[in-house]
Amino acid sequence: MKKFTVLIITNHSAHTAENSLYIMASMLVQHELCASVDVASLGISENGAFLKNKSSSSLWVKPIDATFQFVENGMFFKDGLNKKESTEYDFVWLRLPPPLSKDQLDFLEETFKNQVIINKPSGIEIAGTKEYLLNFPTLCPPMQFCKTVDDIIDFTEKHEEIVLKPTNSYGGKGLIRIDKENVWIEHKKVSKYAFLKELNQKEIEYLAVKYLKKVHEGDKRIVVINGKIFGATLRIPAENSWLCNIASGGTSVDTDITEDEIKIVQKVNPFLKELGIGMYGIDTLTNDEGTRILSEINVTSVGGIYQLHKNKGITVIQEAVNELMIFFIDKTNEK
Repeated sequence: MKKFTVLIITNHSAHTAENSLYIMASMLVQHELCASVDVASLGISENGAFLKNKSSSSLWVKPIDATFQFVENGMFFKDGLNKKESTEYDFVWLRLPPPLSKDQLDFLEETFKNQVIINKPSGIEIAGTKEYLLNFPTLCPPMQFCKTVDDIIDFTEKHEEIVLKPTNSYGGKGLIRIDKENVWIEHKKVSKYAFLKELNQKEIEYLAVKYLKKVHEGDKRIVVINGKIFGATLRIPAENSWLCNIASGGTSVDTDITEDEIKIVQKVNPFLKELGIGMYGIDTLTNDEGTRILSEINVTSVGGIYQLHKNKGITVIQEAVNELMIFFIDKTNEK
């Protein structure tokens, strides 16, 4: 039985113990069809030129075994390295944090054109933008792409309260809430007139979304691998806050998945599969009518598996890794 070699490309610089990479990679190397797993961090100087300058087809890598785990000082990624060519691997798993530029994604696509890669860089380029949600208007809250202050004013006239999401941000950063009189930039309250006046002097790109009054019910992250739903965690905002992300004071709890959310995955998955997206997270919020609707699609360095592991045990990790390998092997057979 053929066994496969896997390269994981990450950047450990901002990792925490809750990064899904560690629990999944330590299980991946134990899979019966996995010959070996190497990890390369772009957070070390030896690999700095790879993506930054797009000038190398080789990487300094470290072999992983079942004991692989997060270490605060990141020394695992710096000691005992081997230099290997990108062509030496069957599969490549990207665990790089956003944002990734078009040039970087194009470079990754070309470098690994002969390997199966998850997620496919050209697919990340398309589905990794906030504008991609505009392809699913029946699944999402009302939204509009805004490039001018007039666009924002037009959208606010249609809806009492809105949220502006910077198109190049991630992790809940830079969110702006606007009602008839006020603006909240994350937790800071400012004058609406002053905000729009200042914004009028800048080049802007926002996805404007209707503010949902039931946001206090939480932002749910659903993890999907190879079309299979693995579970969900619910991020509840802190008291008197409208921001659900953990960095803004939210808390994460185990939760169930609704029939509406299953239908969302069933509708979105064929489009993402066509783009070469095999592992992703979707976020849902409760609309004003009490139905869970799509609010985000996450296709880079997808999180949530660690939290599922804490709630459901090691079996969910074994199943997730198995689906990852099935995706890789199926794509290999398509070549």
